[in-house]
Amino acid sequence: MQLQEQVVRKAEELGRLISQTPEMSYLKAARSDAESDADLSRAIRELSRLEAETLKAAQQGEEPTSAVRDEYARLRDDIQTKTRFQALVAAESNYHKMMERVSKAIEEGISKARSSGIIIPS
Repeated sequence: MQLQEQVVRKAEELGRLISQTPEMSYLKAARSDAESDADLSRAIRELSRLEAETLKAAQQGEEPTSAVRDEYARLRDDIQTKTRFQALVAAESNYHKMMERVSKAIEEGISKARSSGIIIPS
């Protein structure tokens, strides 16, 4: 088996392990809960629509209207107070922290391999 194939297989194994972590389980559950909340889903869709409208205006050199800014702020504040949204944000944060640790561990493995002479710089 070629080295690249081994790397891909190890990555697939890592993916399977990550999918079994509590962080991933909490994230899946939080996403499901957030998606099942009709009010939260509607508010997020509307906020996204306002963001797109604001971006389009900015690209045309225009400022969003005060009504758009006010509605955006109202929706943002409303969304941030919802328990399911807060749970989703916390779950995403914990998942990203775990993935940062994984990424750092991979970087450390590469660094150790370089310093041991296993990897020959090109």
